[in-house]
Amino acid sequence: MAMPDTNEKLILNQHVVRVVSGIISYSHWPIAPAALHLCLVPPSNYISALTHIDMISDQTELQIETLSFNVEQLIERCDVIYYGQVDPQLQHQVISLKETKPLLTIAENNPNCEIGSAFCLNINSTQATFSLNLDILTRSGVRVHPNVLQLARKVE
Repeated sequence: MAMPDTNEKLILNQHVVRVVSGIISYSHWPIAPAALHLCLVPPSNYISALTHIDMISDQTELQIETLSFNVEQLIERCDVIYYGQVDPQLQHQVISLKETKPLLTIAENNPNCEIGSAFCLNINSTQATFSLNLDILTRSGVRVHPNVLQLARKVE
């Protein structure tokens, strides 16, 4: 498969940013924080694009940080975790140990979306869509607008 040209990469980056920011903006924490902390866990082709998400709403600031995979640090510092090429088994360690902290997880390397993250991106050469793991979303402690859940169903 040929690598997409620069223009195609920019468009795909925009699609990934739109999907991730959309998921976050339609999510609600039990106690609305003044700022949400989005942690980006490399490696990923989209880290640089995701660091430029401005804000998700007028009321909530989005603070973005790139962190190496470390279960305790991710649980302590993050409200949202975006996993790049991180194995789903490792993703699952975080959700299993988070206890009562509300934590939204999004992954780009979780094709079956059976364990690890609530939302799993499906990225191909022209678009970015997502799948949903309802069990992990329920355990996340974060509520998501029903329209987002409907979108996930349409894709599957």
